[in-house]
Amino acid sequence: PDGTKLVTGAWDGTVRAWNSQTGAEERVVAVASPIAGLALDGTGRVALNAYQRVEVWRLGDSARVFQSAPGGGSNTNQAIAFTRDGGAIDYHASYGNPVYRWDLARNVTVSLDDPTLARLRELSPDFHDALSTDRQRALIAERGAAVLREMPSGNELDRFSTAGLESLALAPDGKGFAVGEHNGRITWIEGGRRRELRPWGDVAVTALTF
Repeated sequence: PDGTKLVTGAWDGTVRAWNSQTGAEERVVAVASPIAGLALDGTGRVALNAYQRVEVWRLGDSARVFQSAPGGGSNTNQAIAFTRDGGAIDYHASYGNPVYRWDLARNVTVSLDDPTLARLRELSPDFHDALSTDRQRALIAERGAAVLREMPSGNELDRFSTAGLESLALAPDGKGFAVGEHNGRITWIEGGRRRELRPWGDVAVTALTF
């Protein structure tokens, strides 16, 4: 939360903690499984998607403190988050599977019935999208464009046309969004205002967030 550390998970099966000011590597945790996604809870715990399971590790002493049963995760799953109270983990396996909640204390996993996400799946068949904090707007990658839509009606609110869409991000309030392209351009759109940035030249922009 204070921005002093960055934690990364890699396909080589390692979680690494870095000093965000100096770039120094401060800790390596050997998970021994490809890591598709991870989340931090602000207390030194990291939840991650390893192959066919979800795990929680403590960064301070490199100890694994929770592990789901086999099949409880997916190596293609990149969406994972702690609940606000830190007592459970929500994660989403790719390609249309539902959102799951894993209660850490009881070691029980349940499927969450979420009509908003079900509607988003209908509007976003390619699974490339972002949802506003209040769940009233969604930014969806469609053929040749990033489209801002109202939820749950699906009405179009704004559109940015591009043949090179690589990544997208929606502001928490749903009013602005950004699009990264494979030619290195980032465009920030908010109402009638548009700003453009090319920080690296001709290099694909693969991830964006507000």
